[in-house]
Amino acid sequence: MKVTPFETYQTYLSVKNHFSNPKYDYFKYGGRSRAKIASFNKRKDKYWFEKTSRKYPDKQIVEFLVSNFVSADNPQSLWIGEIINSGERTYSEWSQTQQSLGYIFKETITDLLDNNDQFSNALALTKDGKILAVGATNDDGANGTTSNKGAVHLFTFDDSDFTNPKYEASIGNNYTGGKNYDTSGISDWGVAQVAIDGDGNRLATGDFNDGDIRIFGFEDTSLNEASLQFTIGFDQSGTNSVDISDHGFEDGDTFPNYIALDDTGTLMAAGSTLDDGLSNGATNTGAVYLWSDTIMRGATSYTDFSSDDVVINKTELEEFLNNGVDVTLQANTDITIDSAITVTGTGNLNLHAGRDVNINSNINTAANLGIIASDTDNHNVSDSDRDSGQADIDASSASLTATDLNIELLDGGTLTNASMGDINLSTVTATTGSLMSANFSVSGASADNKTYDGTTTATVSGGTISGLNLTGSDLAISSSGSFLDPDVGDNKDVPISYELSGFTTSTISIDDTTGSLESLPTANITAGASTPPLPGVAPDEEKEKIVVREKINKDVFDDVSRIISFISVDGASNAALIQNEFITSFPQVDALSIQRL
Repeated sequence: MKVTPFETYQTYLSVKNHFSNPKYDYFKYGGRSRAKIASFNKRKDKYWFEKTSRKYPDKQIVEFLVSNFVSADNPQSLWIGEIINSGERTYSEWSQTQQSLGYIFKETITDLLDNNDQFSNALALTKDGKILAVGATNDDGANGTTSNKGAVHLFTFDDSDFTNPKYEASIGNNYTGGKNYDTSGISDWGVAQVAIDGDGNRLATGDFNDGDIRIFGFEDTSLNEASLQFTIGFDQSGTNSVDISDHGFEDGDTFPNYIALDDTGTLMAAGSTLDDGLSNGATNTGAVYLWSDTIMRGATSYTDFSSDDVVINKTELEEFLNNGVDVTLQANTDITIDSAITVTGTGNLNLHAGRDVNINSNINTAANLGIIASDTDNHNVSDSDRDSGQADIDASSASLTATDLNIELLDGGTLTNASMGDINLSTVTATTGSLMSANFSVSGASADNKTYDGTTTATVSGGTISGLNLTGSDLAISSSGSFLDPDVGDNKDVPISYELSGFTTSTISIDDTTGSLESLPTANITAGASTPPLPGVAPDEEKEKIVVREKINKDVFDDVSRIISFISVDGASNAALIQNEFITSFPQVDALSIQRL
């Protein structure tokens, strides 16, 4: 359908906003814009919109504009002049590419399918229409050697109009490489039903011939790193799996005829058409069974898993955290973060490992982040499931951003394989937080001597912390210390505490398991011009190293507040008796024992 030049201009503005303004969605707002006809009529490039409206129908105009924006290095800064000058060439190249992709897709499908595969026997689509799962019940495997075992083929589209279909992967016997998952090691593998969650993070396959439902997870919504998470079926005993015979299922119940997942992939319904009811009291009446998966409903526990590896989908994790759900993930051995996690919601994330926490991609959360490694048996770490090896917290190649960040490397308690290593950090951003390790120690700290100034202020330096490594970071270890008192003296203790500095608004304390991480060098405070004089001694006598001793003699004085000070100057043979100002008389002075000091 032909459009007016002004309508072409409106389309241009709406497509531009779609690619340059994150708050504007072309599809949500139906391509509408706030353009005014009066403003359009004043444009010097009005002629181009008139020309374009005559040349292309409305749908092709959209394709023309989209092709230019998606082909630009920076769509946000694409100028209308660039479209006028080179838009036709860009559109032509883009169209040829689309045609080629269509041909490639056709050839891929031709190679993928064989006669009698029963492709499309089962179908599932994500809520945005961009991921399609297709069951092929009689697929013979990638090599054609496993008769009628079945497979699931996965496809993606660029948008909800099913533009640019692309084959992504297959889950079935002998499908290897790329994003494929080989099911040849799964006994009784079969596909009769498929279901997929709203975002494409989790896929369920069902086969009523064998009575099994298998749940697959992906690392992300691009269908990378497929993994079998658990199975519901007869005689299943793996981690988080369910043996349906314990729940009254029998052969012949046709479990599961149908399966469905909710948008989060944590709730599932399964139909059993020929179920005979409770205690088999109603022949072939059918039933629906409901499951709730706790793996991603807020936590994993040390007691949930033994030696199995569990892959948590990062998109699912972000969804929970962004919705304000606190998530704690626990692993008896290691937790590894391989995908960047970005959280704008209020859900706090805690990573607790019996051995290592390895963070290989950035974690950026508006809430709190807690990391514990070398956790103890007191926190339910399974001794038999904690692998040997030194425990580390390694974020040397990733950044950590949180409101409150707390990192702890514990001592493993009484675990057999308790062995501690280092905390390795790169870039850290936090408002508050702390670092704690049972393996921190300080060496090389010193404090400078000073002349008496009436304060406890100390100048400290050095202090290398073993067990903490900062790599490629603006962060640094800062130290501060002070004398315990301001008085003159030699070898006075100077406690030094340590913090992680370099933050815009804060520092993070560095602690050991008993409290603040400290070192205790000594330094001298020597007398100087500002040293206060001793009572009863002339200022010029201070240089004679005067020693003052005070004695309270209850036998002599009724009032214990009365103090007699005995003062001896080095080299003097006699003791001088100095009376404090508030003592007016010595009624029993001859009873005093006056000795040479």
